[in-house]
Amino acid sequence: MFFRHLFTNKRFLLLISSILLLFASVLGSSESKIYHLIIHFDITTIMEHYSESDTFFRTPSTPLRIFLFSISASMLILIPLLKLPTISYESKHFKIITKYLIVVFMLSILSTENLYNIAALILLFISIIYLIFFSSKKFSLLEKYFLSSYFLIFYYPFLHSFFIETNLAEMDNSIRFLFAIPVYCLIREMKINEEYFKFIVNHTSLTIGLFAIYFSFSHESLRVSGYTSTATIFGNIALLFSCLSLLSMKSFNHKFFKYYPLISGIIAFYAWSLTGSRSSLLILPVFLTIFLFSKDIRSNFLFKVDLKSLTMFFVVMAIIFSQSTVFNRMVNSYESSYSYLFENGEYNWRHKDSLVPRLTIWKGSTNIISEYPLLGIGQSNFNNHLVLQIKDKKINPIRNSPEMLAAGLNHAHNQYLDTFAKTGIIGFIILIFFIYMNLLFFSKKYVNNRNCFYSKAGLFTIISYSTYMLNHTILSHQQSSLFLSFFLIIVAALANNNILKEKV
Repeated sequence: MFFRHLFTNKRFLLLISSILLLFASVLGSSESKIYHLIIHFDITTIMEHYSESDTFFRTPSTPLRIFLFSISASMLILIPLLKLPTISYESKHFKIITKYLIVVFMLSILSTENLYNIAALILLFISIIYLIFFSSKKFSLLEKYFLSSYFLIFYYPFLHSFFIETNLAEMDNSIRFLFAIPVYCLIREMKINEEYFKFIVNHTSLTIGLFAIYFSFSHESLRVSGYTSTATIFGNIALLFSCLSLLSMKSFNHKFFKYYPLISGIIAFYAWSLTGSRSSLLILPVFLTIFLFSKDIRSNFLFKVDLKSLTMFFVVMAIIFSQSTVFNRMVNSYESSYSYLFENGEYNWRHKDSLVPRLTIWKGSTNIISEYPLLGIGQSNFNNHLVLQIKDKKINPIRNSPEMLAAGLNHAHNQYLDTFAKTGIIGFIILIFFIYMNLLFFSKKYVNNRNCFYSKAGLFTIISYSTYMLNHTILSHQQSSLFLSFFLIIVAALANNNILKEKV
């Protein structure tokens, strides 16, 4: 009975069809005769090719492949819009499983090596099941535009590869934004208590802080990076949760937890200080501006915002900052950077913590943008073009080594410049559209309900990450892109569920 209804379910059939088309559009390298093997059902040779080849999959870089990929992508985005069959199934266990998966994902994002990935995969799997059999609420116009921004972040890099062939690995991170869409469809129909979610945020802040302290004692590195690929990723997420903990105050009426958000926020701030991530500092003025000028945000705090309270708070933060790796790195970078910028001093790549290499990369990126504004240079060619600019004396060498003139860098240390340089003006517009739609979505939810923590958390997260993007290429790192896409989509879905009546 179940299987009979399964194969009459339009959503299921559309999903299977789109997966088959998607698989066909990326299957096989340019050298392999993979279609010939499939037609002749030569499974043994296919498996041998898969085990021996590094290019079993490729980007859709031919007209037929990009056509199949586009059809497949269009079918995927249409799945949530199809009506469910009349038969209904029991879905009471989904909320419980989802709540625990959210807890595991957030608590493990910086404290484990792979658990957060497993939690995200399971969440994706059950969200697809829910989407096929249970999801029934209609989407508002705002939601459709919001989700389309996630879809475009996923789709355009593949479309761009038709014009400039790219290594598939360079576009892997964009797929996470597609995966976030069914997760939204799952969570938007579930109500999770705000106080429960605030506990998760504060537990995450505390966990991040404790693990940062552990790594600082157990590893010789001066900059704590934990299980991330760079200390910047650890610092960005740690500082974000520190601020979110402070924003969650006032809701804990139990005597034991009264000051828990303040303690968790300070410990997460200390975790950030151990990473030496200077670029994360940019969100602190943003947070302080929001705090000082928003009466609604200030009302979240347990204590009255008087001079004495503010002074004590800033003194604690100043002590942590003055003793931090961040402060030491800023001091180290001052002399060489100032000499190079204002006194025509020579730059040596061995200068500790100098800002000059990053400024050089940014100059090279702007040169690339001016030369290739429409399509960019492709997502695999950034390092090669930096080397060409160095050889043409348009920028100085990043390293004084003939083999490593551009230090092997394949990203611009700035998401806006990186996207523009690699994918051109359209890619840049899509990135801005993604940020704008998140800002618009959370702003509307906040206006409709100023007490909704989910809208505040989402708004502050997108503001923070749009600021991080000035000094960090979020989409070039698996952990950053996964956290950004999934955390934003989780709080967006919860914010949407929290607002019962909305005018779009």
